[in-house]
Amino acid sequence: MQDINIAKIWQEKEEQLAQKLAELTNFPYINLNYTFIHPEVLNLIDSKKAQEVNCVIFWLDANKVKLGVIDPKNEKTLNFIESLKNKGYQVEIFVISYSSFKKVIDDYEKIENQKIKTINVSVIHVESSLIEKIKNQIKNLKDLESLISKYDTPNLAFDILEVIIGATLIFHPSDVHFEPQKDSVIIRFRIDGILHEAGKISLNSYQIVKNRLKILSRMKITFKKIAQDGRFTLSLKEKELEVRSSVIPGDYDETFVLRILDPETVKLKLENLGFREDQLVIINKNLLQPNGMILTTGPTGSGKTTTLYSFIHKINNPGIKIITIEDPIEYKLPGIQQTQVNPKEGYTFSSGLRAILRQDPDVILIGEIRDEETANIAINASLTGHLVISTLHTNSSLGAIPRLVNLKVKRDLIPPALRLVIAQRLVRRVCVCAKKEKPDENLKNKIKEILKDVPNEILKNYDLENFYIPIPQGCDICNFIGYKGRIGIYEMFEMNLELGEIVAKDPSEQAIYKYLKQNNFVDLIQDGILKVIENKTSLEELTRILGLVL
Repeated sequence: MQDINIAKIWQEKEEQLAQKLAELTNFPYINLNYTFIHPEVLNLIDSKKAQEVNCVIFWLDANKVKLGVIDPKNEKTLNFIESLKNKGYQVEIFVISYSSFKKVIDDYEKIENQKIKTINVSVIHVESSLIEKIKNQIKNLKDLESLISKYDTPNLAFDILEVIIGATLIFHPSDVHFEPQKDSVIIRFRIDGILHEAGKISLNSYQIVKNRLKILSRMKITFKKIAQDGRFTLSLKEKELEVRSSVIPGDYDETFVLRILDPETVKLKLENLGFREDQLVIINKNLLQPNGMILTTGPTGSGKTTTLYSFIHKINNPGIKIITIEDPIEYKLPGIQQTQVNPKEGYTFSSGLRAILRQDPDVILIGEIRDEETANIAINASLTGHLVISTLHTNSSLGAIPRLVNLKVKRDLIPPALRLVIAQRLVRRVCVCAKKEKPDENLKNKIKEILKDVPNEILKNYDLENFYIPIPQGCDICNFIGYKGRIGIYEMFEMNLELGEIVAKDPSEQAIYKYLKQNNFVDLIQDGILKVIENKTSLEELTRILGLVL
């Protein structure tokens, strides 16, 4: 026997009656059961007042309001409409059902009592009780999927964003993706560089979530065919998280991505990033120099910014002046003068760098060297008494010098200006639950072959005849992923007279690599293998990040 949904039938009947009343009174009809309510409407009416005057405001823009009324001829309703007009508001009236009216009243009460409170639109305070409540309901991503599914109803959809925000404080994703499909919207968390599905919601629920995010991000709600960027802040008891938001048009609906910037990630000490002891000695020596250039290289998402900020934390003290030019400023650094490029106002990397030099800094951090002018100003700054720290987009440390040459930096200026070049990648750390297995002879010999030209001073700390390989498993600690957190793998080289002569003659990657390999250079793959032997990461991670095949 087929189930009969009495509530649904009754709601449909109510909507039909409201449509009939709209026809009789010559007012437009609207169904508000899937409409997002802007929090600012509460400046004009609250849930108590709405119930008193039998109408709700469901749209507000400057001095224009849209009003949902159950009975267009109700005296209290008409008096309220007149009071709005006397205040200078243009009022548009729509007939609604009692079901729509009740739904909006519920939304008013949620906005009034919600545990995430919107302050000045762009800052939301997250109460500890909300985090604890969600922690008690979520132990892993499967639990999160179930919880999101539970909230995927017309009455609870308003709270989906609260669940997602609470979950980000548990799983610590770097970004959250909302990806509309034909019949639903997939929510994915990027955790330690890998995307994991966190749940699905209906397209109707997504309209509510998306509009809340647009308001928080100070975006235009009605613009749906253009890309928009915004930001807001999550204010926690112990810290604040900056959230960068981006929305682009798609086939089925707009795609939303939230990038979550946790200030704790740039408070990591240099010693905790994954550098070997011999690498730390080289870095610390060069950070103490009064001039010259230090470059970090690698693709987007390889942790270059975190490394730069760790350098700044290491050397920052009241006796030196440090100025940055970034695009954008992602993290606030206390005691540092930070500036952000603004091309519309003419403040670019090159023009900003010129201005910074007039401020007499000791250390300059340049977010990225992208063009010829910036490259040449940076090189000259490093030659005239400034320590310059920056990034380049190259796949290896070897590519940094050819890249500078391509940016029209004179070859004879590179050796005296450049002090240190670092290339890096981020790999996931294996969780404590990882199983440790001895490699077979074939695998052991391949690993030994890769490490054969690593200096003995480094290899003496490793037993290449008796070591274990970690095999990721999965437990409560890592949400059954097998990995928890990330660690850097690095290669680096210092400039010296011999290398300077090679650069002057032939600044190609091949020539530089040949020289470095004869002088104790440890490349990314070798550093990655050493971290596998230390049981910090897995061979699978080296395959994923570096393409290593054994």
